[in-house]
Amino acid sequence: MAKSLQDMITRIGSEIRRPSLGTSPTALTSPIANAIFDAIAIYQKDRFRISDIDPDVPPTFTTTQGDEVYSISNNANIGTIFNFDYLNVMVGSTMEKMTRRTAEEINLLNQQNQQSGQPTDYAYEDNKIILYPIPNATVWTIFLGGHILVAAPTDLADTTNVWMNWAEQLIRCHAKYEIAIHITRNKEMAAAMSPDVPGETWKAWRRLKNETNKIKSVGRMRAMQW
Repeated sequence: MAKSLQDMITRIGSEIRRPSLGTSPTALTSPIANAIFDAIAIYQKDRFRISDIDPDVPPTFTTTQGDEVYSISNNANIGTIFNFDYLNVMVGSTMEKMTRRTAEEINLLNQQNQQSGQPTDYAYEDNKIILYPIPNATVWTIFLGGHILVAAPTDLADTTNVWMNWAEQLIRCHAKYEIAIHITRNKEMAAAMSPDVPGETWKAWRRLKNETNKIKSVGRMRAMQW
């Protein structure tokens, strides 16, 4: 059954026998909600099966003549992405893979502003994408792929947030750990819910990682030489 932020707040309050920690001053600003948001912020940086772009609506941005630097004003994911798998450029009706370089390489290539045209190379620096060659008058569409920041829920009743569903156990366990450390000062619960081996948070993280590795791995079979 799909779960919401309110479901998790209520369950944590019941399991630690402190339901009042999920209601005051409001559910969204309660200690339990804050612990949930802290847990999500920690695991947003870890790559799981829920952390990739949506292939139905891949993040894109379009180039502007003479501009080689692109930031969150062009696409919000540019400033929050954790890892690039690829950048592709649409050339007519065909997608072409771009080559990743260091920022220094791109800056050296662009320093005389003498080459413009279809972007073929890119670099990432200061939460910005730098393209080479400098885009010309043609509008090029750039597609991003990689490990993006998946937002925490903002609505108590929303049942579609992946952190409340695919990663529910991980977030719930780590939220209890945060509460035990910072609110209730419960050493026993902190040890039980620890993100380190063999705590329950670590076990939930390991299960989610194993699931991710299994679903995303690309197997290769080779014939045995006899």
